Amino acid sequence: MKKFELCSELDGNRILIPQLLEIVEPNFNFDYEASLKFIVHYNDFLPLSIIPRFIVKCHHDIKETLRWRTGVVLENPDFKSTAVVRADVESHRIYIDVVGQQPKDYLAVILSYLRIINDSTAKR
Repeated sequence: MKKFELCSELDGNRILIPQLLEIVEPNFNFDYEASLKFIVHYNDFLPLSIIPRFIVKCHHDIKETLRWRTGVVLENPDFKSTAVVRADVESHRIYIDVVGQQPKDYLAVILSYLRIINDSTAKR
C-alpha cells in the first residue's frame, strides 16, 4: 500500500489510510475570506485516488487530525501558512485555499504534489 501511496506511517504504531477516514468534514476555523484561492478542474472526471494519495504525500503537514476522505487541512511552519485542500467529485474540482505569510509559495508546493500525482495517474 505504501508503494502505491495508499497509506503512510504516522509513527511506529499508527498507519494513515485516507480511504478509511471519516466522510464528514470536521469543524475547524479558517479565514476563507482572506485566503488565496485556486481551483484545479478535471475535464472528464476527478480520479478517486487523487485526494487519498495527496493526503499520504502531505501527511507530514496535516494540522492536528484535520483530515477526511475528500480533504485535508495542512500547516507548514517553513512558509508560516495553512491550507485547506478539498475535492468535489461531482464538479470534478479540487479547491485549494491558503492563508499565511507565504501563501503563494505554499500553494506552489501543493500544486507540485498534485502535478506529480496526476502525472503518475496518467501513466497507469
